[in-house]
Amino acid sequence: MKLHFRNLPSCGLPYDNDNLAMSAIVKLYEKIPYLPDLQNVDSTDSLLNITLSNVPCIVQKDQKILFYEDSEYKNYVKLLDAAYENPTMENLEYFKTNAVFIERYFKALSRINPQETIIRFYGPFSLMYSLSNKKCSESLIDRSMRKFFVQMYIVKAQWFINKIQSISSKILPIIIFEEPLLNKFSSLKRHNESIESDLLVDLYKKIFDKLHKSEALVGIQCFEKCDWKIVLDADADIISFDAYHNPHNLNIISSKINEFLQKGGVINWGIVPMDSADVLTKMNSEFLYDKLIKTIDDLVNSGVESDLVYDNSLVSVVGDVYKLPLIFSEKALLLANKIAVELSKN
Repeated sequence: MKLHFRNLPSCGLPYDNDNLAMSAIVKLYEKIPYLPDLQNVDSTDSLLNITLSNVPCIVQKDQKILFYEDSEYKNYVKLLDAAYENPTMENLEYFKTNAVFIERYFKALSRINPQETIIRFYGPFSLMYSLSNKKCSESLIDRSMRKFFVQMYIVKAQWFINKIQSISSKILPIIIFEEPLLNKFSSLKRHNESIESDLLVDLYKKIFDKLHKSEALVGIQCFEKCDWKIVLDADADIISFDAYHNPHNLNIISSKINEFLQKGGVINWGIVPMDSADVLTKMNSEFLYDKLIKTIDDLVNSGVESDLVYDNSLVSVVGDVYKLPLIFSEKALLLANKIAVELSKN
């Protein structure tokens, strides 16, 4: 996997039509194209909704996410079992993803024929944590719930993998699970006792191992300060963190990071903040470049081999692309790309 300091597509795109989105992908992400959510084209085209498309037993209602174990759920589980055990396109088609950009995405893959492509999902832990009528701690322990989420994510990812491989067997699918709530894991309690991290490691590992067997890579993105040891123990290939606001998040587990990189793991450094227009007005690539180099050097000084870090890194924006005016969202995306280009020269 040759991803040396590329610009990782870590968020949706801020455009109000898919032609502008396609232009941005060609300009910024042609070497590693992806399926973006386009909420300014269609407000329902969020990463969560894309992830939950054709999952009838998980419903968003009155700003709540509800899990229903009714007759529809039982039928869904039967189909899910069949697709999991025999992932043919016929069995997987029921679980296909609906998204504004999806047809143009597959056409772009056919035209560009890249070495890698990114597929993003709203992550399993964050989804389980967000269920209003199910306690996350109970869901992590309940075997039937764990099986459901493991199979759901595998089958939905497998649909993409099969579609991509039908376009070209030479394109490497990279599945990124965005976990905005992973930092909440440490606060989970059951009967006033903390939940063992092994439960989440096992859930991730079941998903990751299956996708690895399908010749895909997997990653976790969390821009909050979280316990990355959980993700590393589950054998993720890519970790994506907020290197701007939490630059030392990895330093406390430097030996684990070194081992991760030795095995071919990749770190994405979210270095371009999208906090506000005021913040971005003051930003330039030189400042962010220097900040990133210092952050990397701090990790090296904590005990991680320098060559491993520099040979196995990506960069990206960090934050919500939709809360900024277009001119500032574009500036953030362009800054990340410029930093990636400069770093790739080293």
